[in-house]
Amino acid sequence: MRAFAIPIGLAAALLLASCGANPRYETRRPDPTSALVVEPTLPGTRVMVDGTIRGEVGRKRLVIPVADGTREVRLLAPGGGERLVSAFIQNGSRRTIDPAKAFLEPQ
Repeated sequence: MRAFAIPIGLAAALLLASCGANPRYETRRPDPTSALVVEPTLPGTRVMVDGTIRGEVGRKRLVIPVADGTREVRLLAPGGGERLVSAFIQNGSRRTIDPAKAFLEPQ
C-alpha cells in the first residue's frame, strides 16, 4: 500500500506545480506619469495646454497628465484675463502652477 502512495503523491505534486499552484509574484513600479498641477487659488480659471482646453479650476487641485517636454500653458481667468506659462516636465515629474500668482506677476 505504501509503495503506491509515494508515486501517487509525487504525481499529484508535479501536477499541482505545473498548474500554477505556486504562483510567482512580481512587484512592478507604476509607470511615472508627468503632470501639471494647477492650484485652486482662482476658481473658474480655464486651463489650456498646447492649445487644447484641459480643464477648469474648481475647489480642488486640477491634475493634468501630460507628455514629457516643454508645454505651453495658457490660463484664462473668469474676468477675461489671460496668462501664458511655459512649463518643462520630464521623467514623471509634476509642475505646480498657481493661477493667482501668475496673474499678479507682470508679463
